[in-house]
Amino acid sequence: MMVAIRRNPHSRLLHALLAMAGTDASIAQARSEPWASITFQGARHLLSLRICGTDAHHRAADMAEALPEAEFRIPGHIVADVAVDGRSVGYEEDGTPWAILELSALTIEDW
Repeated sequence: MMVAIRRNPHSRLLHALLAMAGTDASIAQARSEPWASITFQGARHLLSLRICGTDAHHRAADMAEALPEAEFRIPGHIVADVAVDGRSVGYEEDGTPWAILELSALTIEDW
């Protein structure tokens, strides 16, 4: 009997979030840890997403609003939950706006 190996969805989730954030976005910190319930197994993902540029504050607000309803396509996994745990904004020394979104996500294996 052949058992399918489930790939860790962490990097695919990070790429999807970066694509959603648009240009001048980066992952400042990220980690993933295994997660399981009685009926599901998956991973909890915690990350800091940094958005820079003249419209950074607006893009971060729009993304924070859109994330709870966003759908992500990650083969073999379902993104069950994405939450904004914190948001901070500021300006670089040259006046360029930045925003950081603290995010958590739960992915579960899709059998």
